[in-house]
Amino acid sequence: WVWGLDGSRCEARWLCNRGKPWDIMLWAFSCSHGMGQPNSPWTLKPVDMLTQEAAMLMAMGGNVQIYETPGVRTGQLVPWRLKRLREVGRFIAKRRRLCQGTLGLPQVAVLHSEVHYYSRPTGKNLMHGYDVAPVRGAVFALSECHYGVDIMDEWALLQTLEAFPVVVVPEQLRLSEEMVTALKRYVRGGGLLFLTGAGMAERFGFSFLGLDGLTLEDKATYHLPVNKGEAGVPLHSEPWGLLQMGKKGRGIGKLGRTPLCDERLLEAPAAVTTRVGRGRVMFVAADLFRDFEHNRYPLTRQFVHELMRRLYPDPVVSIEAPLAVDVALRFKNNALQFHFINRSSGIPNQPNNGMVDEIPAVGPLKLSVRMGWCPESVEWHFEENGEMSWEWTPEPTKAHAHQHDCDCGCAEEPDDDCDCGCHGEGEDGTLTVEVDSVRIHGVVVVK
Repeated sequence: WVWGLDGSRCEARWLCNRGKPWDIMLWAFSCSHGMGQPNSPWTLKPVDMLTQEAAMLMAMGGNVQIYETPGVRTGQLVPWRLKRLREVGRFIAKRRRLCQGTLGLPQVAVLHSEVHYYSRPTGKNLMHGYDVAPVRGAVFALSECHYGVDIMDEWALLQTLEAFPVVVVPEQLRLSEEMVTALKRYVRGGGLLFLTGAGMAERFGFSFLGLDGLTLEDKATYHLPVNKGEAGVPLHSEPWGLLQMGKKGRGIGKLGRTPLCDERLLEAPAAVTTRVGRGRVMFVAADLFRDFEHNRYPLTRQFVHELMRRLYPDPVVSIEAPLAVDVALRFKNNALQFHFINRSSGIPNQPNNGMVDEIPAVGPLKLSVRMGWCPESVEWHFEENGEMSWEWTPEPTKAHAHQHDCDCGCAEEPDDDCDCGCHGEGEDGTLTVEVDSVRIHGVVVVK
């Protein structure tokens, strides 16, 4: 309830792929030290905090309900609280027509395998007795790198696998045989697969990952190279897998025993990438995303981003924005929607101060989209104080000689001054949108 935004970031990205209308209940109230502590009574969340949480749900096409219980045993409603909730309601109503019922534009799928999930209960509580840390860590890291992220279980991903350019499998060893087979087929057909967790080597096979073998070390800490070895970040994993490279695999960086970037380095690389068929697989033999969920180290996020750029160097949609901005790639009624949600706070966010208020505007935001047609219109919605500009850059036509359907002679002897009309600019191009800032939630709509 205090850290509700992080929960909504994950739950919304999963619920939007169920094929049904959905909503999430936001608690209107919060406390600083957990439920039931007499010295930390419940209080109403600030309006900015509730609108920020609601924006995350609406950006993924969902509905919003708010749970209010003022704590008056007579059942009376508290007028000052209702006035603030009315402000939240207006924020939601303003966005309903555009946001409700959108569908996702596939970019990165994070697999949340139901087969693996139910195989490892961590307690008897059905709500909290299962381990989701690696999935959450993957969503947080990839979202902060500004990818469009969806969470898919095996049921959903098996139906839509080919639509996603990238699939990430974070430390889930007990996948079904059907899922493993489908992922291997996906890569051979041109897909990009990012695997983490030492046990994945045995699950997918050493040859598939470009390895000859793997040496396991229990409860080890090594330093990952960042920025081409200019810096490093420690990663604790249970277990660590030290990679033994095969002929097909290409190692990335060297693991370090210390923060020193040029001393006491291991022969084992930090990651391996391998071409398989028409696709590629990236593998880190450690609990990379579990660690990020637990520690949130900025250099760990940067390491993830560098691996993603190697794996997926030329995305159709690319976004540059401050780390506090989450994005959602959606479409509705023949229009593309690019949502920007500002997760920052104007007050310190600490374990004893989980409230969000006085949210500052952040920016700039830059969106690039490769498209097969020039947009009819590009609009910026909901954030009146944010200024937007856009530019369409058409790609030149390919192979001048093969474009001709007249007898002007340019096919044999190209003439830059020819005006026959057969070799102008093509329809393909790149849309570039720049927005100076977003305070809570804004949407670029491309028709």
